[in-house]
Amino acid sequence: MSPGEAEAHRRLNILQKDLRNQLTEKHIIRIPVKYVDGGLNVDILEHEHYITQVTIHLQKHLNEMIGTIIEEHQNKTMLKPSYGIESSLFEELNQQTSFCQKAAQCSINREKTINEIKSYITGESTFPLVIYGPSGCGKTTLLARIAQCCQQWLPEAFLIIRFIGISAQSSTIEQLLSSITNQCSILNYGHKCYCTHSIETYEKILPTLLKTSCVQRPLIILLDGLDQVRAYSSKNIDWLPTKLPDNIKLLISVSEASDMHADISKKLNEYSFIKMPLLGETEAKGILMSSVMQYNHSINSKIQDCVLKSVQECTIPLYSKVLAWQTSWWVDKEHDIVPKGHVNDQLNLMLEELESILGVTQVQHALAILTCTKHGITDSEMIDLLAFDEHFHSSSTYGKQHLNLKLLHSNEDDGYNNTLSWAPACLAWSRLNKHLAPFLQWSLTGGVLGVQWKDNMLRQAVSMRYNDHKKWATRMLYDYYNGKWWNSKPNNLQARLVIQENIYNRRKLDELPFHYFHLYSDLEDSKYLSDISWIYDKVCGSNCYQILEDINLQHKIKNEFTHVLKEFIETHASVLNYDGRQFYSHLYKFLEDKISKNEISVEHNDSNLSKVYSITKNPPVLSLIPLNSAMMESGEEFPEKVFREKTFDLLIRLPNTNQFIVTVSTNNEELSVWDIINCQPVRILKGISYPTNVIPIDQFKCIVLCRRELRIYDLNSGCFVTKLKGVMNQKMPYYGLHDQSHLVALSRNRIVLVCGDETQKPFPLLVWNLKSRKLLYDLRIPHHDFITSLSAITYEGNYVCCVCHEIDEPNPNFIVVYDLQSGTLFKKWKPSCNTVSLEISSQGGCVISGLEDARILVWDLITDPTGALCLSTDSECRDRSIRIWDLNKGDLVAVYTPKTNIAACEITSSGRHIVLALEGYKHLITLQLRGQSIEEKVESDIYGDPENAGRIFELQDSC
Repeated sequence: MSPGEAEAHRRLNILQKDLRNQLTEKHIIRIPVKYVDGGLNVDILEHEHYITQVTIHLQKHLNEMIGTIIEEHQNKTMLKPSYGIESSLFEELNQQTSFCQKAAQCSINREKTINEIKSYITGESTFPLVIYGPSGCGKTTLLARIAQCCQQWLPEAFLIIRFIGISAQSSTIEQLLSSITNQCSILNYGHKCYCTHSIETYEKILPTLLKTSCVQRPLIILLDGLDQVRAYSSKNIDWLPTKLPDNIKLLISVSEASDMHADISKKLNEYSFIKMPLLGETEAKGILMSSVMQYNHSINSKIQDCVLKSVQECTIPLYSKVLAWQTSWWVDKEHDIVPKGHVNDQLNLMLEELESILGVTQVQHALAILTCTKHGITDSEMIDLLAFDEHFHSSSTYGKQHLNLKLLHSNEDDGYNNTLSWAPACLAWSRLNKHLAPFLQWSLTGGVLGVQWKDNMLRQAVSMRYNDHKKWATRMLYDYYNGKWWNSKPNNLQARLVIQENIYNRRKLDELPFHYFHLYSDLEDSKYLSDISWIYDKVCGSNCYQILEDINLQHKIKNEFTHVLKEFIETHASVLNYDGRQFYSHLYKFLEDKISKNEISVEHNDSNLSKVYSITKNPPVLSLIPLNSAMMESGEEFPEKVFREKTFDLLIRLPNTNQFIVTVSTNNEELSVWDIINCQPVRILKGISYPTNVIPIDQFKCIVLCRRELRIYDLNSGCFVTKLKGVMNQKMPYYGLHDQSHLVALSRNRIVLVCGDETQKPFPLLVWNLKSRKLLYDLRIPHHDFITSLSAITYEGNYVCCVCHEIDEPNPNFIVVYDLQSGTLFKKWKPSCNTVSLEISSQGGCVISGLEDARILVWDLITDPTGALCLSTDSECRDRSIRIWDLNKGDLVAVYTPKTNIAACEITSSGRHIVLALEGYKHLITLQLRGQSIEEKVESDIYGDPENAGRIFELQDSC
């Protein structure tokens, strides 16, 4: 062995020893392989097998590690819907709060203006207050500081703050009003607003919400930069109130001389305006020097004298910030700073110097791309795009970047260029970020982090300077999101190719139509506003507001389908934004209503509208289609009707049928049998004394709890049968059907079933044998209480599950399962938060638990569970949606959100139909599960005696 080989062996042994000490045992793979001269050789079968094994193990462990990292990150950082509040609103509030905190740190001394605003907020004024001034004068930092001061001035007040343009939800007037309306509705009523998404509607609803809010607590609304909404936003200010309710304050900031400022000036009187005072020379110099020291930590006297003199010409804070940042570029070099005395001129000089540092074409292309995006751009996207730009591959680029990166290959002629042609793009983008750091802002859009311009004035300056490159940038962005380079791979390109799959790639869904419009000036005839599958994907993968923004790009709508689509999305925005997978459910009902009112026609089979209507009847995805859409009149636009009359209190399935159910109307003292397929009652029994619960004995007879009595009725013949002896327990009128001949009830003084005993502490779980009428098991856990309202037992009585919590401890409750054959603990499950609902499936061999964080967990009782479908709802109607779940796959089957609260609901045993009783509705609503994987099955049964069909029975004297 040569000295060189010996040294290599020594180093290899040291490395192997270090790795063995640092790696866990499961990450050490031992695969014996025979060594041959020249190292690994894939032509040798043993070596090929070795490489395959190593690859398989490496892929497995990397996937596990990456999956764990992603899961931990999502659990820590992802905002989830909670208590009926959507995650998108949480995301918006989080971004607004974070931006406000950072902006308030930069605030300058504006004590006079702050005192004027304080007098307005703490006073009795009932008009909005408008702060105006030139761009860059510090309006944003002032309002951020006001937001912090409000906590001291009015600590009991609610504060709603929006900085326009820092997020997708604050980039248009429509989305801005939507998020403010939802936040007000949640503060007032505890749930979001379900109104139509249009400025005309918000103009009516906002005053109502503000009147309600002023009765509870003071409310302060701060809107910064209202004139900075995007081009595809409405500029309408009809929603802006001229008079506010008591306890409500509205502050708005706009740029002086903007169109928005002119429109507001015509609407409000002169007392509603405060002009931002210009800074004095001393204050401007203070801002400049503090910014210089922040960016540089030190500065030579020559540059200091130069920049301080320039402040005499322009005292706008943004000018000082730009000038100070320019000095940081030359801190280690001799360079003359040239103050221009005007913000726009100084911005252009800054961009000119940036071009001299990084390259003219490189800066032109990169900043044109950033400026042309709709919602900013991610790091990886920018690097991909620049890697496709030949200007980042040239030798001059290499010279500027001082880059010499090489790929190591075993063969020199393997077809690769040893130089990393995409590396300059990475370095150029990194340096560009560094040189523009104070003027860039990273923000989330639908969970995706992207960068955009922080300051609107700089955005405009860049847009004007690189206007000639915007067409090129738009084409690059469109080709990139359209997957052009994936479909036709360029020759000799060494960059990442992205397939840009359709399935909920939000970046593609948002950006593609935007760039298509700027290329071709028309969207209506493109797939982005005519292809129903694209529209469905965008509603699900992004949100419905983005569809409306695409439509608003059009100066004039000429197609009937686009008109119908816009109206549909506006009227159903709240439910579609909650979950887009109910798109076809609501579109079907919307089109049916339009057809019934003769507002549209679908007789022409070749029209797009006719094709869409045909698709909604048998949608490509599983959807809940209303069978009686004519009965579903539109919900209330105004949120003040919080409490609506309940016609139905309970829906109960009848045994051995998927077509008929029983309804209970307690206040109306009524029982009804409904044909859910034909959506009509087939029997109505009136005069039943205060019915509160029903248990069917068979398809025709049932036991009804009437106050404290149990009565049996024949639903088919509409008659009273008998009254059971005894009186029910007043506080706990519990009863259950043991079989068709025996009933078990909790009497006034005795307990005879599987239940708990509240008189004993800790609260035990008691199991009784009903045949022998003896206590089988007295189940107790020391220092724990059983929550027997959250318990369930299998049909054959083999297992019972119950929720249990530890006394005097704040830990989440947990689930226990007992084997009733032996009376022993069978399983114990401890979710991460409290269980709020529980059910057990005898046929499926599983336990289903609902958690307070909106998760549903399925626990296996046996090795191979066969659970079918599960229906979930929110009993408090904070979330008024219903969902069907596939317990085998753990997948959502379908979702539906009505426009009013659900009073009661039921799913048929086949899982094909859901019946809803809605507050304020006098008819039941039947939803049928439809989709391409569902076979049509006609239900045409007749209930009982045909001669009794539709009869109404009066039973006042029958019992």
